[in-house]
Amino acid sequence: MVGCKPPDDPDEVDRDVAPPVTGQEDIEQWFSEGHYQGWACEASSHAADMPSPHGRVRLCANPIIHPDSPGEHPLNSAMVLEIRDPSSGEITGHGVQVHTSAGTRGLDWYWYMKVPLDNATPHDATGLAADGWGYDGPAATVCTECHTMAGTPGHEGHDFVWVVP
Repeated sequence: MVGCKPPDDPDEVDRDVAPPVTGQEDIEQWFSEGHYQGWACEASSHAADMPSPHGRVRLCANPIIHPDSPGEHPLNSAMVLEIRDPSSGEITGHGVQVHTSAGTRGLDWYWYMKVPLDNATPHDATGLAADGWGYDGPAATVCTECHTMAGTPGHEGHDFVWVVP
């Protein structure tokens, strides 16, 4: 699909600004290196907004996304979702969305999520819930479908980005 691809040279993307959109191995490595932890993050975890099945979460936004500003988000805007154990508070999974092409459609975003096996988010036998753009597979049927509600009554945000009121 036109426009729904990694940057021409993924090595030129500043890893402290945007995660790689080159698949599970690269993005899991990026999470383990903690690049997003210098972003603007919520002070603590909380129950995910309904109808999210993710459980207890904490959001972090990269320096170029402005969730409260109207209009299309800039390219390489990204949000990370930490999925937390409700008892210990430890990180048990991650999600990320990255605006990779101009437009305000779900397919203009790369979606990735890996959850614990007991998480209510639909996932495969390894916990992988999504890895791709919002035009096919779980990225379309789970991520994009739910995130279309951003900016509707009772769901703060816009352009596929949910924000906590």
